[in-house]
Amino acid sequence: MTGTPDPLLDEVESLLRAPAGRDDPARLERVLTDGYAKALLLEVKRSRLQKSIDRLAADAGASEDLATLVRELASQDEELVTLRASLARLRVRYSTAHRRGGRDAPSGDS
Repeated sequence: MTGTPDPLLDEVESLLRAPAGRDDPARLERVLTDGYAKALLLEVKRSRLQKSIDRLAADAGASEDLATLVRELASQDEELVTLRASLARLRVRYSTAHRRGGRDAPSGDS
């Protein structure tokens, strides 16, 4: 990954560390929606990087640019895998909270 803090992934991980019985289904749904939107954006960026790599691979003089793009692609792949794994775990929490109807959720925004 890039080493840059990701507020969305931090929020996902924070929600996953919190006790499950107090989940707010609306908050979980919002974070899931934001997370899946980010995952789609990462996939688009990854696709663009791959196209650039393919184009540069045909140019023998572009080895430095190619190496940079390959590193960026690897970083995008790692970020996407991490995000999707965390979102899958959060989706399970959301499903459980939603089935409970949020009856144990605290009132007000968290």
